[in-house]
Amino acid sequence: MRYWHNLTPGRSAQVHQRQVLAFMDANPAYAVEVGYIAGADKLAASLASGPPPDAVRFDRFLVATWAAKGMLADLTEPARRDGVAADRFLPEAWLEASYEERLYAVPFDTDLRGLYYNKRHFREAGLDPNKPPTTIAELDGYAEKLTRMEGARYTRLGFIPWFKEGSLYTWAWVFGGELYDRANDRISLDAPRVVAALEWMTSYARKLTVGTVDRLAAGFDSGERDPLVSGLASMVSDGDWMVEQYLAWLPPERRADWDVVPYPRAEGGPELVTWGGGWSTIVPKIAREQDGAWAIARYLGVDSAATWAVETTHLPVYLPAYDDLARNAAKFDPRWRTFWPLRSAARFRPSLPVGQELWDAQARAVESARHLEEEPAAVLARLNRDVQRAYAAFKR
Repeated sequence: MRYWHNLTPGRSAQVHQRQVLAFMDANPAYAVEVGYIAGADKLAASLASGPPPDAVRFDRFLVATWAAKGMLADLTEPARRDGVAADRFLPEAWLEASYEERLYAVPFDTDLRGLYYNKRHFREAGLDPNKPPTTIAELDGYAEKLTRMEGARYTRLGFIPWFKEGSLYTWAWVFGGELYDRANDRISLDAPRVVAALEWMTSYARKLTVGTVDRLAAGFDSGERDPLVSGLASMVSDGDWMVEQYLAWLPPERRADWDVVPYPRAEGGPELVTWGGGWSTIVPKIAREQDGAWAIARYLGVDSAATWAVETTHLPVYLPAYDDLARNAAKFDPRWRTFWPLRSAARFRPSLPVGQELWDAQARAVESARHLEEEPAAVLARLNRDVQRAYAAFKR
């Protein structure tokens, strides 16, 4: 059978190759031809003109969109037959792999988010580096104390909510909001708690010179130009993958000078929240080798989930794999282990055929509101109508 993945050369690709070889050892009836796919466009073209792959490593965020268009095989029955059940996975990952209560992908892994902070900056500002902010009010106060200016130029930003992984999804969930109302099956960008989150984000644009902030942020990148590495930001919202990145980018003498904690709590919001994305294995509806494709999807998501997590430092969504992580705990940086308990509070973007439209809308709302072009409530109401209209087209 033909299997496609999108992993570029490196440790993860090497581990994945070993997973495929192990699958063939365990399933000698199948030979696997492995191919590389950079993005979904090539896959769409192969489904239109052939020959299609039988199984594909696929962004779970797009599963609902492709399932709604009839492009994916329904995996509900083989999953039921083989005991691949929702209670063995992170609930939100299972939802993300499903559409209209049918399973269209086997979840593979995830990433979770939190608040990173520079402990040296805390000491310089007279803050206790062992007492990071636990509420949004504390975060705001710390951000003011950590910010530095020389004349009209910022030399250090204490915190900017839209930097890095600071999407409206992040802060809406912190504030207790939902961008999709599951109970009423409607887009809810304009929900009061979502509006409150965007109003809070916009408050930073009002008290800081947003144009100056943008000019500083334009120079941000990876490596030495990462805002936490360069020292240009004291606190950032980012994902668990950054633990390994910071260990690689920072000189040895600075590797103890940062930490990561759960997001501070907003008044009226949940005690604990994080969110993630992740990958999965899908079977195109027109795949020729459906049984083999299901077999490798199950193997990667279940049988080999712990191998992937332990050997590549990726968080699993298959819950038994956390036992393997715990047995290997000593090999991991304790700051990465901080993310493991957050799985119980993990949220994923809703499984919708207009998931991309909703993602784009929340990003546009932040850009418009923080540049003071449109009030948060107004821009969210306008974009909510647009996405709801697109969603209604799928339900006719």
